[in-house]
Amino acid sequence: MNVNPRDISLKLTSSRPSHELGEPWELILRIENDTDKPLWIASPTTIFTMPAEITHPTEHSSNGRWSSFPTIITETGTVCIHPKCEYFCTWRLNARQPRPSFFNYLSWNIFSQPGTYEIYCSVHFWDVQPDFEALTAAHNPQPGGPDIKELRKRQAEEVNKSISKTTSSKLEVVTKSAVILASAGVGGVLAFLFKLCYALANNAAVPSLLWTLPSYVLTAGIASLLISRITEAKFPLTVKVMDFWGGTALGILASISGDYFLQSVFKSILSK
Repeated sequence: MNVNPRDISLKLTSSRPSHELGEPWELILRIENDTDKPLWIASPTTIFTMPAEITHPTEHSSNGRWSSFPTIITETGTVCIHPKCEYFCTWRLNARQPRPSFFNYLSWNIFSQPGTYEIYCSVHFWDVQPDFEALTAAHNPQPGGPDIKELRKRQAEEVNKSISKTTSSKLEVVTKSAVILASAGVGGVLAFLFKLCYALANNAAVPSLLWTLPSYVLTAGIASLLISRITEAKFPLTVKVMDFWGGTALGILASISGDYFLQSVFKSILSK
């Protein structure tokens, strides 16, 4: 192909600036053809790679997700981008995923690693319409059909007729708000157990299971909600809770400090 890849522009963006683990989201790739020739793209060779650390528990692989072409009814096929024209394709992720088992879901949310990830997209371009069957036959070999090695050879030959270009983008991944809220409740329970152990070890008054425990959990939950809202409002001084463990630590601190604060307030009121 007599095409300069520098004359092809790719821009990869997300449907929202941050992605909550497990929630549906979408990636959009904008393609600009600044050459003087029509270029063809195919959905099996317009692929996006999901980082393994944030792949859904029901997914077996994070590599090579085919794109969807909005102007094609079947969403897969080939599209021609004419000179000086643009096109966009999408990836819909976690939209209709089966529910993972309880332990997979729990471990995924507890041990996941929120943060900023680099995501990549690669696109192959042809100056003539590619053979879509040659590109896809190896993915779904038919019984009694050609040997899989022959299908892969045809696929490689078709891909080798193209040029490719890759782009990347940064994606901020955060833990679900519900997971942070639940972890703060866990922190409230742990704070109650700490206080109970301290009271038993020092022959002090044992905290009430009926009143102290719910108040600790409630205080931790309220604190996590307030901190998340303050963070979104972009206050000058903010505390950002990133994962399950951060929420648990917040719950412990909020419960203990909240209990101390309320006791101080009630003592000052009663002493008057």
